[in-house]
Amino acid sequence: MNKIDKKMTINATMIESLERSLIELDNKVKIVEGKIAKLLIAKGFRDREELSAFYIKDKAKIAELMRIKESIEDEGLRLDTLFKAKNESLENALKKDTLIDKSLEELGVYEKELSDKRDAIIQDFTRLEQELKQDAMMKKEQAIIIKEIELQKNVLLPWETLNKLIGSAKGDKYQKFVQNLTLGHLLNLANRHLSYLSDRYKLIRTNSNKLDISIVDGYNMDKERVIKTLSGGEKFLVSLALALGLSDLVNDKIKVDSLFLDEGFGSLDENSLNMAISALENLHAKGKLIGVISHVTLLKDRISAQILLTKKRDSSVITINT
Repeated sequence: MNKIDKKMTINATMIESLERSLIELDNKVKIVEGKIAKLLIAKGFRDREELSAFYIKDKAKIAELMRIKESIEDEGLRLDTLFKAKNESLENALKKDTLIDKSLEELGVYEKELSDKRDAIIQDFTRLEQELKQDAMMKKEQAIIIKEIELQKNVLLPWETLNKLIGSAKGDKYQKFVQNLTLGHLLNLANRHLSYLSDRYKLIRTNSNKLDISIVDGYNMDKERVIKTLSGGEKFLVSLALALGLSDLVNDKIKVDSLFLDEGFGSLDENSLNMAISALENLHAKGKLIGVISHVTLLKDRISAQILLTKKRDSSVITINT
């Protein structure tokens, strides 16, 4: 009897120790859960479900958190079931007085198992708490970065627009941009001179992305025409206007009061020639000094001030008519 009483006393002591361990484990679990609840509230979440909903966009993170949650809950249920089973087994053994040395060994193993599981649960909660803190910090930093990016986008926007207009790796886009600007300026200058020569025509760009020129015919309902369709006289007017406009462009603010033409009239028909001469007379009337070299007879009749070069047998004679 003394031996049985001694074993019962030892077993009772082990049971008390086990119960204290379980109570201690339960208290620590409650403390950890309380910390997690406070942490969730501090971060703006009412419970774990709301936290999970917040991370719905990050499926991998949700899966990990849910796995930990379910693992902890499953482990708690398993430990509770195991405790009840062991407790029931001990009670039955005590009632039947059948406790042996093996039962003591099992109790020792079980106590060690509970201790390990308790530590594992605490580690899981600690890790989860740390991950929540790190995630909150990352979200705060991310919000600051996103705000900075939006500010920089506003700063970068004018430069991006300029890059779309003139930027390219080889510089050809910028070159085309400058050429388009120059052509537009040249046409404005040429049209100013063209308006003095004739009120009928106006030069325009055919395509904003190309360096093509067309002409608008004011006597034909402002119909647009390609340069190839112009007559000889019309081409002379356009060429003269472009030459004068180019002169203005090159010389910037320097005023050009003289114009010198060397031939170019022999290929014009009578109507075109009359148109060209009228344009030159119009420029002369505006105060321009016009000089012309030509063998065309009509020019001799229309231009009074002349320097005539007459070829003789052995020499040439210069005669000035004013």
